[in-house]
Formats: sequence, C-alpha cells, structure tokens
Amino acid sequence: MARVGPVGAPATRTFSADRAGRCAPRTGIGAGRTLWTFVPTRERAELRAGYTLSNDGDFSVDQLDPRTGYVIRPAGSPALDRQTAKSERLRVRGLAGARVPGNHP
Repeated sequence: MARVGPVGAPATRTFSADRAGRCAPRTGIGAGRTLWTFVPTRERAELRAGYTLSNDGDFSVDQLDPRTGYVIRPAGSPALDRQTAKSERLRVRGLAGARVPGNHP
C-alpha cells in the first residue's frame, strides 16, 4: 500500500487507514442529514393526509396509532401524556386484534 502523509512531512499512515478514518464520520454525517431531511417531509405528508402519528404533532388533526391506523387522540384535543398515549395505543390494538378474521375470543 502507498504511504501517505502531509506534503513535505514523513508518511504516517497507509492510504487505506487514512481513507477508512475519513469515511466513517462522513457516513454518519450523511445519514444524519438524510434523517433530518426525511422527518419533516413525513410530517408534512401526514398533515396533508389529515393525521399525525406524533405526540408532538399538530393538534388540529387526529393522532393515529402507527400500527393499526385507529384514532388515539381526536383533532382539537389536548396532547396525551406518555401513560395515556400508551394505554390508548394498547386499547386500539386490542380492538384491532379482536377484529382480525379468524381471531375468536
């Protein structure tokens, strides 16, 4: 492997080690930028469709359980605290499970 180093300085690392050392941070930054760009787009798409999946989402639209699509907080209602949101998700998931064809209590 070729030895590399700053111009005029003795070589301190091989090319592959230098390259690997620089790739990891760039990959992390790229993934972070992708997620930063994706999240607002998802939230905008939810709002256009008239719902949100987030506890911190817009209160003027229904908040849905992400697994079932059932409403856990109607539009215009105040935000749910963590415990209430969890119990509502469990409640609607129980309702959804009871309505699956072939699932008899």
